[in-house]
Formats: sequence, structure tokens, C-alpha cells
Amino acid sequence: MWRAINLPFVVLVLVSLAMPAEARDRTRDPVAHNPGSWFGDDDYPEEAKRANQSGAVRFDVTVSADGKPESCRILESSGSKALDDQTCAIVMERGQFDPALDRKGTPVRGDYVQRTRWTLADADPEPLPGPFRSASVLRIDRSGAMLSCTDEAVVGVVTEKMPSCADMKSSNATALLTLRGGSEGPSEVTVTFETAFVPDGAAVPAMTYRGANRTQIALDVVHFDIDDQGKAVNCRTIERFSSPSDLCDGETFGQFVVAPGGPRGATMTVAMSRPDSGK
Repeated sequence: MWRAINLPFVVLVLVSLAMPAEARDRTRDPVAHNPGSWFGDDDYPEEAKRANQSGAVRFDVTVSADGKPESCRILESSGSKALDDQTCAIVMERGQFDPALDRKGTPVRGDYVQRTRWTLADADPEPLPGPFRSASVLRIDRSGAMLSCTDEAVVGVVTEKMPSCADMKSSNATALLTLRGGSEGPSEVTVTFETAFVPDGAAVPAMTYRGANRTQIALDVVHFDIDDQGKAVNCRTIERFSSPSDLCDGETFGQFVVAPGGPRGATMTVAMSRPDSGK
């Protein structure tokens, strides 16, 4: 038996950041119906099995206003064409969604982004990742131009690719101006985007957004439990502020491979902040 694991490192804030201004008028992105159930034991491509191929696939599904998948594209390859192709084929065939909504509550076309890991059954079990913190720091001028973006050194051990400056290359000026708080104020403003993942019982890494004299731009802190099958269940919001998408929406956390005796829950934080002074 193989496992396809929907990893919990959603980057919905970054997806929203990179969208054109009209797309940011949505009040809700598409919500998937139990994506962990889309993949079955018989779906692992024979070609990938024979080649002993595994890996994570990050994909983007365009969802119509009536909740049906219209197209699927690979954002980050697993390194195996067979696994990449199978991911989109399954999502297009089995994906079910509630559509995105605009500010008037009208269903509209939107994008759903997720990452799925393909792992062969004989692979060594992996414990929950973390604790860790990853962060990127953006410098934005009064025109909404990104002067620079720097990925900070990761605190802890990250087993998957985390959001980084590479994900922000297509960010538009309207979105960046929103992040810096408008065109007034200092000539440049630094914005910190950070993600933390902390298994139950682990030490919590220091987070920039909780520091003194910080303005929170967006925040989502959730906790979920892990059941006997390795599925993330009982996701609940601990703290949320101006986040474009709810991390608990649509059961996006999927499944994990949990080491025997390992933690049975975790907390995830996605935050964006800037100094109160704007410096």
C-alpha cells in the first residue's frame, strides 16, 4: 500500500499576494471537499513504482463558479512525470469544491493550491516535521515595488519546501502596497512573512510578529489532532486576523505518516507583519 499525503504547508497568503487585484476581491477561495480521500491505494502509477519514484507535487487547480475543476497545472514537480501527471488526472476526475466567492457572496472562478506527497509503502515512516520556523523579509517602496526579498535561515528542521522569496516574484504592486500599509510613510517598509509548525509538546520557536512594536497584517494559527490512520482531524482555529483563507477550511491538512509513539497533534502558524514605525 502507498500513501499520498496532503502536506499542511498551505501558502494561501502567498497565492493571494501574487494574484492580480481583481482576484483579491474574492472573500473566499475555493474550498476542497476532503482532498485526502481523492487518492486511493490503486492510484500509484506502475511506472513510478518500477522506478522507485516518490516525491511531493504542488499543484494549482482552477475551479469554476459552479465548483468544478477546469484545469490543473504543476507548480512544483515531484521529479517524476508519472507522479505529476497522475496528480492532476486524479484532481480533475475526483476533485470536488465549493467555489470561490466575491465580496457580494456570488460564486466566481478561483484557484485552489495544494501539495501532495507520493510515498511508497515500504518507505521508512517519517515523524511529524518540526518544530521549525521559516521566514522571508520583503522591502517595499512607496510605489509598491519590491526592492528586495531575503529568506531567513530556517530555525529547526524542515522536511518540505517552505514558502520563500521565489513564491513572491509575481506579486503585484497593488498587493504589495496593501502589505506596507499604503504609499504614505517612510520610503521603504519591511514586511515579514513567516510560517511555524510545532508538534505537541515541542518548544515553540520565536516569532517576529509577536515582537514589540509590530503591526499584524494577517495571522492564522490552527491546531489539529492526528488519528490512528495518520489523518489530520479536529482542526480548530486558535487565533485569526485578516487572513485571506482559513487554514482549517476544506480539511486541507490531509494525512501524515506518524512514527510510533510520536506526537498526535500539531499547531501551525502563518503570519505577516511589519514594524509599527514602518522602518
